Amino acid sequence: MSTRARGPVLRGRLRAGVRRGFAVLGVAASAGLPWAVLWWALAPRARYSVTAGGASLGERAGEALVGADVVFGSIGVVVGLGAALVLGWRRRDVATTAGLGVGLLLAGLVAEALGHLAGPGSLLDRVSAAPVGARVTEALDLHAMGVLTFAPVVAMIIMMVLAVWSSDPPEHSADS
Repeated sequence: MSTRARGPVLRGRLRAGVRRGFAVLGVAASAGLPWAVLWWALAPRARYSVTAGGASLGERAGEALVGADVVFGSIGVVVGLGAALVLGWRRRDVATTAGLGVGLLLAGLVAEALGHLAGPGSLLDRVSAAPVGARVTEALDLHAMGVLTFAPVVAMIIMMVLAVWSSDPPEHSADS
């Protein structure tokens, strides 16, 4: 094949790869909704007791604050593992892998935002409106923002392992 004839073929493959990468990004980012629902359903929430001077944390509130981050990160690991196994079994090109990584990071951001929005309103407003002795539950919040990276990092590790164990040649080789 002449050099001139290969140019349009390579550009066509590049366009197809970019389209595939953006499609994977969109599908992966949509995982944020079920991730948020699971986080909201499974995560413990800190409870505050309203006092005359404001609010104080309950006995096990510290565990609940950390527990919400642990649940979020655990769901992220499962989402990253599942997405990488589903996609990596069929495709391991650069566009798919990049789209998966960025999409899962966006999914984590979407899950964090939706999980927070699904909870009750401002803690300060609810404490000031509550009578002394009442218990007020905190909305879901991430305190360890590093857990947002769990899903994409796990997915990238799985994609690399699948690429190493694969006997298929890379799809972007110059011979094809």
